[in-house]
Amino acid sequence: MFQPAPSHPLHLYRHLLRQTSYLPPVLSPTFRARLRRTFRQNRYQKTHVPRRIARAKASLRTLSAANNGDSKCMRHLIDEGFGRSGKRRATLLRQFLVPEGPQDSDALEALTSGNQQSVQRSTAATEGEQNPEATHLKSKKQKYGFLQAWDRPKLLRFLKSQKDQMGAASADRGVLWNVGDIKSVKEDNEVPELNKWGKPPGETLVRAKQAKFWKRNVEKILPPLGRGEWEMLEKLSIGLQAEGDKEYRIPDKRTPAKTADAAWDWKEYAVKPTSHIERAAQVKQRQRHGDLSGNPYLGRAKRDSVSDRWYRRTYGQAWRKSAYVEVDPNKLKKKFAWGGAPPLAPGPAPEQMDVFQGVRARGEVSSKGRS
Repeated sequence: MFQPAPSHPLHLYRHLLRQTSYLPPVLSPTFRARLRRTFRQNRYQKTHVPRRIARAKASLRTLSAANNGDSKCMRHLIDEGFGRSGKRRATLLRQFLVPEGPQDSDALEALTSGNQQSVQRSTAATEGEQNPEATHLKSKKQKYGFLQAWDRPKLLRFLKSQKDQMGAASADRGVLWNVGDIKSVKEDNEVPELNKWGKPPGETLVRAKQAKFWKRNVEKILPPLGRGEWEMLEKLSIGLQAEGDKEYRIPDKRTPAKTADAAWDWKEYAVKPTSHIERAAQVKQRQRHGDLSGNPYLGRAKRDSVSDRWYRRTYGQAWRKSAYVEVDPNKLKKKFAWGGAPPLAPGPAPEQMDVFQGVRARGEVSSKGRS
């Protein structure tokens, strides 16, 4: 049977799939699907193979560290899995930038009139084919075309909503927003009223200032999630992963296979520095390489998992950074709902509730409780 080399793509692919299976069940499908899609797209590509293998090894070390108790790596995976950073955030942002259509009858009428104008422009273009010289003089490529492609009113409303949420959550120092502060929510804030000749600014200057505003603030947008995913994140913040059904709990790891002790390879020590060969045995690297053995000569081993309380707190922080689009069924108006602050004190356990049997909300003992 073929035994692949340690740097073989199939070997890395199997290890990455195994590590993604150890993630929390709410994160595992996202990373597994991305891993399979990336592998199948680049499996037969012959270019940049060393770079892809190096990137796969780095991802494997990150997954291994997260599954072995590295809270920093696990926080990074939670933010990326729920679209607060990384590639999924970029995908959600691209979908959020596209206009969703008219909001009301006035917008529909404006869109209809716009379509009529486009028909007129197409007719003029057809007529211009007979006189290409005149068309060349009139036509001119307009800069900053993305200003027409984006739904800027919706983005401005969301920026204002996110700025308010960031200000409300500023007291909670545990929330890491991963983006810079939003200083202004007005795209014309830097447009001067008059130019140096005392006249209103031209269209080119106005579009340049607006484009500068959006290029600076579009990277700060944390796009909204679907309502189902947002509600799932809320349930995780109150302990669904630890107290819910078995499908939400972190799966157990497979018992590693025991291999025979290999002979000491003195040739490696003769040609390479010892610090390079034994780098995986360092305390800071043992979680990334999956070596948590209690060797007394290698320092104290760190814990191999994070607590349920840490997961609740981290899910709660991700929930505060997430929003979903709430639609009024009567007026069809949209607003953005954000996650709230977690409760100050955890709820009582089921066995603790037996003490309050027969006691009303105001502390009065009912007749049934006295009996």
